[in-house]
Amino acid sequence: DATRQMAALWWTRHRERGQALADARNLSFLPSRLSIIHRSEGHLGCVNTLQFNQEGNLLVSGSDDCAVKFWDAHTYSLKHSISTNHHSNIFFARPAPHDATQVVSGCGGGEIYLTPVETPGNATRLARVPGMVVKADVCASNLLVVGSTVGAILVDPRRTKIRRFGPARTIAVRADPSNDNIVAVGGNHNLVRLYDTRMLGDDDTATARVTTGLLASMHAASSHSHHDISGLDFSPRHPGRLLVNYLGAGGPLAELDSRTSETLIEYRGRKNSRTFAKDCIYLNDGSMVATGCDDGYVVFWRDDDDTPVRRLRADNRIVNCVAYHPGVAAVAVSGIDSDIKWLDYSGEGSEISAPMGADSESESDSDTEFIGPDHPLYPLVVQMMQGGVGAGASDSDEDGEGVIDVDDDNSDGNGSAMEEVDDDDGDEDDFD
Repeated sequence: DATRQMAALWWTRHRERGQALADARNLSFLPSRLSIIHRSEGHLGCVNTLQFNQEGNLLVSGSDDCAVKFWDAHTYSLKHSISTNHHSNIFFARPAPHDATQVVSGCGGGEIYLTPVETPGNATRLARVPGMVVKADVCASNLLVVGSTVGAILVDPRRTKIRRFGPARTIAVRADPSNDNIVAVGGNHNLVRLYDTRMLGDDDTATARVTTGLLASMHAASSHSHHDISGLDFSPRHPGRLLVNYLGAGGPLAELDSRTSETLIEYRGRKNSRTFAKDCIYLNDGSMVATGCDDGYVVFWRDDDDTPVRRLRADNRIVNCVAYHPGVAAVAVSGIDSDIKWLDYSGEGSEISAPMGADSESESDSDTEFIGPDHPLYPLVVQMMQGGVGAGASDSDEDGEGVIDVDDDNSDGNGSAMEEVDDDDGDEDDFD
């Protein structure tokens, strides 16, 4: 009898724990229970990139301060801090796909570095492009696909070898988890293009664009040619579905069927006009989507409903980055503030409660240099979004033929913060 009682008690607790874990992944549970449970401080500027490692025990961040930091995903404490060889704002940083003891990062100065975590002085520069590099993802064969001013770049970090493809001024890139040979790219145009990396060849084409491999082009029904693309994500739940975050007044957050080019849904209740590289992600095994907003909120939707189910204030100015933990229902977000917010289910958390206005803006300004119309770097951001940067860049999708340098170690470090650009209208975000 005692043995049965112990077994029954164990089973009850096991079932309760299993239900709790299921609830943590349940669509209705996630928005209502999430709150800010911790703020990780350490960066000295805007935090422009967040990436969990594959095991989920570390979060990698990069910032305007040119530093890459590794955070313990369980205690939220700082594990490592690397002073990189970058000379301008870091826009992506992630563990190297072939070696987790190294980190690969890219910056507004157009440099891509491979840096050993324990011996950062032994960093290798993989490439340098005119203008900037923005986002990156891992695709087949441990290659990196990187968005840049001169187009998408396929980087092999083991051989310092690159291939360039796609249109100039690419910002967003994403590999398809159901077939990581397929990558989606988007940027200074409203078209999303799908490429098969196996069709790009194996020659070193540092000074020439590969023109093969294009599978499809598509755009959201309500998008226009003046809408840029700031973020992309493939659904883990529905193969072929693609989340597209459009930039500019009236630009939608939309889910497309990449096989039919059909617009499946356009999500309401968010605004994306003031920064050029906001993430958009699927969460909860693809049953939810989320993105940051110009008003400092992170917004959650069900994947099949265009009305937000939760808006959580997570930055004093703008939320740019949203990262979902690979193993548990937890989220890390960052933006113009110099810290990282961790969202979880403790039930004792909070959200940023300071109202938008002069007081909160002045406090944020004290930590971060803002790039507005009067700043000397502001034209670079405008060129990136509206006309391209570098030799030969123009409004044509196939222009921007600037040479990619993979050998010369000298660099200028000419970058731009992931900061505000002119808003086409001054309206507050709403649900219309």
